[in-house]
Amino acid sequence: MTKKIVFLSSHSARYEPVIKKKANTAVSSGIETAVIYWDRKDEDVDEFYEDTIRYIPLRTGKTSFGRGIYNIHKRINISIKMFLGILKLKPHVIHASDLDTVIYAIVYKFLFN
Repeated sequence: MTKKIVFLSSHSARYEPVIKKKANTAVSSGIETAVIYWDRKDEDVDEFYEDTIRYIPLRTGKTSFGRGIYNIHKRINISIKMFLGILKLKPHVIHASDLDTVIYAIVYKFLFN
């Protein structure tokens, strides 16, 4: 049985070198790796692979940072999509890259241990 790890990010992980480095380390250890991220710039249409890392962008249209209550509907939409993405992949390990995504990892841990 192949171990699976999912990296979560609330910003575009496509350009994030820290996430790429950690994901490449997981792949070199023989772990199936996926990155789920919020594509705030609305650039990535579909999921794609770089090397053997699966990138899954979540889209809600262009979203700017720091808009507070005006982005609440997009945040709720992304929350649902991110949790459904985690459920679909059924990972053994979840790595939350920022504070926004740690909630999904904790909920998944308590539901599925």
